[in-house]
Amino acid sequence: GGGGGEGGGGGEAALSLADSTAFACRFLSDERLGTLFASAAARSEARGWLGGLCFCGLGEHAFPLLQSYIDRSSDVQTAAALLLSAPKGVLSLPLPRHWLDTYRRMLNRWQLYHARCRLDIAAARARSAEGERRVGEPASQ
Repeated sequence: GGGGGEGGGGGEAALSLADSTAFACRFLSDERLGTLFASAAARSEARGWLGGLCFCGLGEHAFPLLQSYIDRSSDVQTAAALLLSAPKGVLSLPLPRHWLDTYRRMLNRWQLYHARCRLDIAAARARSAEGERRVGEPASQ
């Protein structure tokens, strides 16, 4: 099998995701490439495979894939960590906020207060970098 890709079946040698994407970019038309990437994103979403984030990014298009990953693995920590690098505005959307809040509650339940503080600081920095403020927070002067 290949390294990190979605392998074929029937004893075929599977290409890695990077190799198959490179071949597709080189030899397929833009239309077929778009279809291939949409199909790969849909398969990744169905399997909860985080490698599919390279096809959909970390914006709203990634939410179904991340939810599938969480549903299959119960690993909200990875989703929360990924969200800290998400594009502008994502952290203020309801679903990412839910995942971050779920992870915060989990850290509190486990009495991992320092980890919870580091998460809150990272989230505040991410919001600050995107120009967001929490309601009731004073503007910086």
